[in-house]
Amino acid sequence: MGAGTTGGSSTAAVVTTVGAVVVAAAVLVTSLAVDRAADAVAPAVPGPPPDARAEPLRLPPDVVDPGGYTFVDTGPGGQPVRWDPCRPVHVVVRPDGEPQGGRAALGAALEEVGEAAGLVFVVDGETDERPDPARRLVDPRRYGERWSPVLVAWSDAGEDPRLAEAAGLAGPAGYGEGSRRRWVSGSVVLDAPWFAENLPAELGRRRAEAVLVHELAHLVGLGHSSDPFSLMSPTYQSVYDLGTADRAGLARLGDGPCEGDAGRRDGDAGT
Repeated sequence: MGAGTTGGSSTAAVVTTVGAVVVAAAVLVTSLAVDRAADAVAPAVPGPPPDARAEPLRLPPDVVDPGGYTFVDTGPGGQPVRWDPCRPVHVVVRPDGEPQGGRAALGAALEEVGEAAGLVFVVDGETDERPDPARRLVDPRRYGERWSPVLVAWSDAGEDPRLAEAAGLAGPAGYGEGSRRRWVSGSVVLDAPWFAENLPAELGRRRAEAVLVHELAHLVGLGHSSDPFSLMSPTYQSVYDLGTADRAGLARLGDGPCEGDAGRRDGDAGT
């Protein structure tokens, strides 16, 4: 998918099968311009948060790069759109229908993907926000003068019909253009009944954890892999762990500049 623009809002779903479980990546491209049209008092682009730093909060590991991975979105020179590695990725959880063991499984998946991508996830707490493909990038009444935190919502097909054919949906939301485009928010929607059915048993738990990691990798910006032994493969069955290509793609997503240096990308001399 191309770099996109900040002049509109769209959602595209990419369906994949992992361990005979259908999951999907929803690419969310939203703009503050749309928010302003809907709400005349919407704020300007938020300033740096108090927990932003001048250096990356965490470095991705050195990994072998076999290629074979893709990104949700790319900018000039084919460089991936990234989260700012110098800011935590804040997360809120809508707990309605959350299955037993769901929060622990989510926490473990956040840590696994964060470590692989060199990103720090911070769970701020719970919310009553409903999942919405047209979710605002900035929602001052709910979250204050900042980018809306990533929403992880336990849901079902009655609330989100897309879950009739998917165990989960996830995608980042971006702002900016060209080399300065960044992921700043996003959503993960999980089919609570499916997870409630799978988490109690060992094999089902592994399948559920794989779906969580797959969806969070999409949230970070990783697309599907051509490696059939990859967790991010759209066709391979019964894969429960991140593969070499998955880890290489996640490491590239975490190996970017801080927002103040967003005009520079890996491989740039910085002149």
